[in-house]
Amino acid sequence: MIDLYTNFSICIPCYNDLKGLRKTLKSLLEQLNRKKKDQIHIVIGLNDCTFDKEKVLKRQNIKPGVLISFFETQKYLDYDSSITFLLSKVSSKFCLIVGCGERALPGLSNALLTFENNNTDFGLLPVCIEGQGSNSARLELGGVWCPAQPGIFNKVLSGHIFRTLNLQGICDIEQFVAYEWAHVEIALNVQGKSASGSVSYSRPVISRPHTDRGWWTKTDIFKQYIEYCDLLIKYGEKYPNLSFVKEELEKAYSIRLALMILQVKGNGLREAPLFLIQWIKKYCTNRMYYFFIKLVLIAPNNAARRLMKLANCLIKLKAYFR
Repeated sequence: MIDLYTNFSICIPCYNDLKGLRKTLKSLLEQLNRKKKDQIHIVIGLNDCTFDKEKVLKRQNIKPGVLISFFETQKYLDYDSSITFLLSKVSSKFCLIVGCGERALPGLSNALLTFENNNTDFGLLPVCIEGQGSNSARLELGGVWCPAQPGIFNKVLSGHIFRTLNLQGICDIEQFVAYEWAHVEIALNVQGKSASGSVSYSRPVISRPHTDRGWWTKTDIFKQYIEYCDLLIKYGEKYPNLSFVKEELEKAYSIRLALMILQVKGNGLREAPLFLIQWIKKYCTNRMYYFFIKLVLIAPNNAARRLMKLANCLIKLKAYFR
């Protein structure tokens, strides 16, 4: 670990995605505050990458005084291990995680440099989808830090801010409840053990690309979904004060469960495994959603795809007018 005495580290874990990493780094360099750029340290983790740091830095507009460090893994690390590996390299007062391929928006530098004024251990930056008109007007407005509900988190990797000292002892993957949810577990542990309240920023300062490819396009995404629900149960019991977790769990067993089953059927699932049916019967206590899910499970895949497209349109419409 190095000691640079910087106020903030921006951590970017990367698994062999040169194009995405260059895009993220370019956007960060564009947004760094010119007068206070030495207070922010960019920390990049290269996880089993086939390229070196010279290719990442090639033709990047790096201003004098900007601090960038690279840490390479000795072998391939899974998602959870790659996150804890990179966080272990941080020695600044606070750290932010940004996903590889995502883009820093105007206002990120100000959000980071004003975070310390909140005297808290955890903060959350909203993440928007690139090209969605709902956020275009709001991006022109100034953002402020606001008190947040205890236990708040993003399902995506980006946007989580931690006081680095609070990460000690909680980045042990052997203690994690679920697989590939390390960022959420760390966020809940930090908040559960903190005596200070959480805060969230009032507008998005990070965007992620819209893509039709990813883990959600598979027919077995219910396995990761069940792990996510188990995670919420365990941390809700461990830290009863995290009210956001309780609300998330209620949604996870109702509307979001219905949408997940709709997605799985649309992805091509022909027949639901018995353990999934039993799990739904046990946890989905809302009769309306349970009846809807049973209908979806026996519906043709094409019908599920059409319903999912309609649901996505309604979700985007709601986000547009938010």
